[in-house]
Amino acid sequence: MSRLKWPINLFVFLLFVAVHWAKAANWALYKSGLQEAKQGNHGKALRRWMSLFKKRNELSKAQQLRLSVVMARVYLKLGKKKKAGKLVGYAEKLAPNNKTVKALRKKVGLDFGIAYETALEDLDTALLNERVSPGSGVDLLKGAMPTFEKAVTQKAKDPRAHFGLALCQLYVKSDDVGAEKSLLKTTELDRSHFDAWTKLGELYERQGKVEKSFVCFKKCVDGGKATGAIYAALAKNLAKQGVDRNNMGEIVEYVNGAVKDDPSYGDGIADMISDVTVSSR
Repeated sequence: MSRLKWPINLFVFLLFVAVHWAKAANWALYKSGLQEAKQGNHGKALRRWMSLFKKRNELSKAQQLRLSVVMARVYLKLGKKKKAGKLVGYAEKLAPNNKTVKALRKKVGLDFGIAYETALEDLDTALLNERVSPGSGVDLLKGAMPTFEKAVTQKAKDPRAHFGLALCQLYVKSDDVGAEKSLLKTTELDRSHFDAWTKLGELYERQGKVEKSFVCFKKCVDGGKATGAIYAALAKNLAKQGVDRNNMGEIVEYVNGAVKDDPSYGDGIADMISDVTVSSR
């Protein structure tokens, strides 16, 4: 029985030695790269580290972190921020709260993908804030604006990028011309982007473009996404277009939609209908 175990034990021992020898050899490659870097031979150092990085699964988590950090530092020294950024991103996955990694992130700059997701979250929050209290979402949009300005080129087919820029143009820059262009691009990319149709309708309404405003708000009604404010705007919009008694039913339909969503719309719209009825006699 002991004779049978002897070759197995020897094999296990040799395998153990081989694995640890391979790990030691790998880490020796890391150390030799450090020596090359100290002597200013950055190309040689990076080639050695890159060959090791390809086999990083054979390293411990701590070793992977040290390797990615040192490579990122050298790439930064060479002015290659994009490559350094990828390595910092890898290091962040290993140790997101590491002080060295955080310092490197500041030097590299925020990854666009992360910045874009953050900007989209800020956009959603700003929209909610604006619905409750106009002007309360401006600070969030100010912070997100540079990202959306970049996003419309890097994420040109994403309607959210154009919509985010549109809100920044509306609330931060007061740029109606730019906002209209961005909102139209949003609805071109996503015909069901009802927030964009709403903002476009509000913009046209403010500019006195009654018929254009009506078309935009009607998109929300047809899509089942109209709020009480939109129903009320449609009722007033039709009134401004000079609706006669024969078309009063359509106004009443929108009034009912507004009141159903928020009863407070009732009195104001009722007065408006009365004015329309009198003026149509």
